[in-house]
Amino acid sequence: GMILGGVGGAALPFALRLSPRLLKASEPFLSAAFGVPKLALAPLFILWLGIGIMTKIVFVASIVFFLLFYNGMAGIMSVDHRLVAMAQVAGANQWQITREIVWNTTVPFLFSGLKVALPRALSGAVVGEFIAADAGLGWYITNSGAINDTVGVLAGVVIVTLLVVLVNAVLQRSQARSLAWRPVSRDMVV
Repeated sequence: GMILGGVGGAALPFALRLSPRLLKASEPFLSAAFGVPKLALAPLFILWLGIGIMTKIVFVASIVFFLLFYNGMAGIMSVDHRLVAMAQVAGANQWQITREIVWNTTVPFLFSGLKVALPRALSGAVVGEFIAADAGLGWYITNSGAINDTVGVLAGVVIVTLLVVLVNAVLQRSQARSLAWRPVSRDMVV
């Protein structure tokens, strides 16, 4: 779900950048879809996809997509148009401009989106298991709560928390490696 929603959410702004008219036309629909509470869609996902992994994948993808889409759009909108104009004067084609200027400007925005999306994706998967699952951490927490097993509930919550911390550490290392070319202030807490 994270991969599907993340790739779609990160790629769509680049595609819409090529057609400002399509961006303008799709903006109200994307805003409306973003505003729909994803938890309210869970019963529909269960009806359409049944109880199983596919429901959780779609649920998580629907959460992650919009977080990366809007961060990616913010990155693309922040591209310095003077830099693009200078590259065009120097003979750069659209692919080179996208790869060298737009992509490098947008990457920090995408990492910001990932930092918000990854914990929400894990939480979304757990919530999806609360609603409809026969296995997984969410199911384990719900099942432990149903039999008044406080230790089981807390163990499940601690495991989810540790997963979020681990995923965030991996993301932090990946961001540092990907943006090594960009000077970063050491005083900032990330």
